[in-house]
Amino acid sequence: MEPTGEREHQGIVVNSLGNRFFAEGASVQAERYHRDALARRESLGNRRGIADSLNNLGLGAQANGDCATALQRFQQALVIHGRSIRGTI
Repeated sequence: MEPTGEREHQGIVVNSLGNRFFAEGASVQAERYHRDALARRESLGNRRGIADSLNNLGLGAQANGDCATALQRFQQALVIHGRSIRGTI
């Protein structure tokens, strides 16, 4: 089994690859990497990383015109950060 630090770093790198594909407009690949990063971060219990991945998935959904999914992902990220969307809007 890999040390936790290495697995955390892999989640960061996979997330960065998703960001790169998103910037290039390759939404299918971006979503695949962001989902992979989310799974890695969830397996570690990395709450900040989970929220970041959910936010990135929300941005991808928003860019693809899926506003309902985007809002859901953004809300999930906010809850993880300990805030309620009702208290911020």
